[in-house]
Amino acid sequence: MTSSLLRLMNPVFVAKKVKEHGIFHLLRTATKNRGQKWIYVAGRKAETEWYRFRNSSIIEQRRKVAEAAAKSEWSSFISKRDGFRLCQASDIPGLKEVQDYCWRVYLQRKDEAAAANQTYTSLLSPTVDSLTSGIIADLTSHRILQAFATSPPMTNIVADYLGEIPLIKDITLSVTHPNDTVEGSQRFHCDFSTRPHLKFYLAVGDIDEDNGPLTWISRKDSARVAKRTSYQFGRLEDSSISAVVDETQWHKLTGGPGTAAFVDTSQCLHFGSRRNKKDRVHFIIFYEPLYTEGAAKVSRDYVFNQESDPIRRLLIDETARV
Repeated sequence: MTSSLLRLMNPVFVAKKVKEHGIFHLLRTATKNRGQKWIYVAGRKAETEWYRFRNSSIIEQRRKVAEAAAKSEWSSFISKRDGFRLCQASDIPGLKEVQDYCWRVYLQRKDEAAAANQTYTSLLSPTVDSLTSGIIADLTSHRILQAFATSPPMTNIVADYLGEIPLIKDITLSVTHPNDTVEGSQRFHCDFSTRPHLKFYLAVGDIDEDNGPLTWISRKDSARVAKRTSYQFGRLEDSSISAVVDETQWHKLTGGPGTAAFVDTSQCLHFGSRRNKKDRVHFIIFYEPLYTEGAAKVSRDYVFNQESDPIRRLLIDETARV
């Protein structure tokens, strides 16, 4: 009998975990690593829907606010069929200014980042070592980044795709250093999520094949691969992808500074930072529907600027109301 099952037979352990995290969390944790993926996936989805049902009035409010996005000039900016949209600095107001700002931050901190001797480092944290820093990003020192992430164009784009005003889960300016590996997120995968979400990637500097570019296939093609391979989560070999989707249909975030992409990484199989020969610098914003993780409060270590605009507050505070 496995240790996870033995723990489930201990009433003290069960009572403690249910009180801390809820019954759904306990069940999905117990089944995740036992080859019972369908139970794990079902548990995650049930947990999400339970929290969303319990907070249905909050979700409905966010949906009603998002209805305006469907009537804006940004309507259908991202195809739900494709699950992504490539764009240039001139396509979204403020994007060029954000790219210039991020490049200056990179130049100021690149030597510190290199000295940390990590494959991946965050440039927004108070200390560049994002693995040990208590705060991932202090955005009070980078007001332009939060202002862009919560701007009306960005809000309308993501709200139109997701069908509600989401929460910003991450804002990251990161550098991936040269490496010679093909492991973990460097292999094709979807970010496991119980609901579609969006990530915005901005190329801060030039990105070509030597930078290990973000590579993905469309939402529709990803569904075809998932059906063929019975994929639910985890990693896939390139051969599993190319057997269904020709490499000419793989998309890459390559180009000059200011090249950007919205990608639903929960629905689009993707990889990145594979065998970099040069630094790859990305500014990334992660938008996620409320309660997707099944938690009443989002776990993140950020310091946000205060927002007076009620719509902008919705993006950074799960307790905000309009």
